[in-house]
Amino acid sequence: MPLDHIEGYKLAIEMEKRGYEMYKKFYSEAESEGEKKFFEALMKEELEHLNSLDNVYRFLTGTEIWYSEEESKVWNWMNT
Repeated sequence: MPLDHIEGYKLAIEMEKRGYEMYKKFYSEAESEGEKKFFEALMKEELEHLNSLDNVYRFLTGTEIWYSEEESKVWNWMNT
């Protein structure tokens, strides 16, 4: 994949982190439970986006490592 795509993923990851921090700040400043729940839900969405983008970024930049990490998650039940 061209480097500019990798840079795009890095930028998107940074934007999700900033979004999470922004909603976290709004959550801490919220006055009602409704507001807190709203910002908590937005924080959760940002984390899901961040995890998805990070997963793709790790796949694109270190495919061999990504495969071994993901496979270990699938077969982790054998270690319990």
